[in-house]
Amino acid sequence: MRVLVLKPGKETVILRKARKQHVCHECGGIIPRGVYYIEDRINYLRRRARSGEGYKWYHVHKVCLLCWKGPIPKEKRVKKS
Repeated sequence: MRVLVLKPGKETVILRKARKQHVCHECGGIIPRGVYYIEDRINYLRRRARSGEGYKWYHVHKVCLLCWKGPIPKEKRVKKS
């Protein structure tokens, strides 16, 4: 998996290969199966519940490589033992 952390704990950018057809969040175009796309995960702290506790929540934006304007993550290889 290729991962790039833009703001520690807030936003994670992952380069993925589409296993099924997706829709680009920026242009509304189709990301066909087998094509690489950027998965932009943004972490939030959701509203506090009545008990005063909150929880983490993340939202995923799937963006095609043509619309992505940021740096593309480099390959990160994890050695399995």
